[in-house]
Amino acid sequence: MIADLKPEAITHQIKDELVIATAFSGRMRGIAVQSTQTVTDLMRVHDLSPISTIALGLFAIGAQLMAGDLKNDDASMSITLRCDGPLGGMVVAAEPTSYVRGYAFNPRVSLEPRPEDGKIHFRDAVGAGSLTVVKNLGVREPYSGTVDLISGEIAEDLAYYLAASEQIPSVLAAGVLVNETGVVCAGGLLIQLLPGYTEEDVNYIERRAAGFPDVTFWLQQGFTASQLLDLFFGDKNLKYLEQRPIGFCCPCSRERMERNLLAIGKADLIELAEDSNGINLECHFCNSHYHFDQKEVQALVAAKDRR
Repeated sequence: MIADLKPEAITHQIKDELVIATAFSGRMRGIAVQSTQTVTDLMRVHDLSPISTIALGLFAIGAQLMAGDLKNDDASMSITLRCDGPLGGMVVAAEPTSYVRGYAFNPRVSLEPRPEDGKIHFRDAVGAGSLTVVKNLGVREPYSGTVDLISGEIAEDLAYYLAASEQIPSVLAAGVLVNETGVVCAGGLLIQLLPGYTEEDVNYIERRAAGFPDVTFWLQQGFTASQLLDLFFGDKNLKYLEQRPIGFCCPCSRERMERNLLAIGKADLIELAEDSNGINLECHFCNSHYHFDQKEVQALVAAKDRR
């Protein structure tokens, strides 16, 4: 449940969190996340290179922000990016809690500076491609929307999806800063116009977005998610609605893997049961490994027969 929070009820600890607020008499909504530990965990679990860390980190931050709008406890969301750059693509899944899990098709991307300016351009890791968002709201058939990538800059492409596919005027800013020791800071903002907004509101948001420093600049200074919203809106009557912890979390388990095995065709399961070495399954989201020996697979075949 979302309850109104007084400003003094918002804590200011540097931890992974999501904060939701409305501004200007409810005509605008802001969601902000501090995601440094989330991105650190993704980097550690998948042994990501710095470029892959930035890419998957930005993608995960975007998912955390967009999942802030999921209301039903049974809801879920997945975002898939397919591209022709060396990254290959990414998948991120998010729960209504904004806890996320994800992986990059190529976890060890490296880039060379462009000869024309001697700089590394992040979009070269992505190239051209498409972005697909699937939302299961828990009340009807899942909703799916796909757009072409417009820039290869993850935040811009997610904002374009919201405007083109869901018809929600949005500003999405995200940042991941890494150095030789790991993730320095990571976080993001999602600003959306709500029904009843005016043309003046549109102009105001565009001006604020154009002059707003990179999110990582503020996070390096120790600013929190709630303070990012305060800085962006500049509304003394900003109304905080919710503050909650977020992070990286994968719900995979041995029991879930058993259900996956039971869901495949009987002939395929029987073929797997013939291997005296058993089978090994891996979760792409967290790299956890599950071994089922031959007797355990044969028991699953018998369980399938009893169904």
